[in-house]
Amino acid sequence: MGGEPNYYFMLLRMNFKDNLKFIKHLDKKGIPSDILRYDYKVLYEYPLFKKYRKYCPNSKSLTKRITTIPVHPGIKKEHLDYIASVINNYKNK
Repeated sequence: MGGEPNYYFMLLRMNFKDNLKFIKHLDKKGIPSDILRYDYKVLYEYPLFKKYRKYCPNSKSLTKRITTIPVHPGIKKEHLDYIASVINNYKNK
């Protein structure tokens, strides 16, 4: 598909009944997400961008369906296997 890696995180698009529950599950298992860490939200919700505010339903929808997982070069194969296992074994309760 192309593209350039950022060597920091991988963006995942989710389609669970409760995406935030999945993100919190990963966090409990030691897999951090920038979505939780930085209280991720669309740019127009930050005070700095208030004067540029225009409602964008697509961005609002997207922020509710994404999370990040770490994939930087310092992560060992065992940790990547652990992350894959936690994701693959998640039960959408």
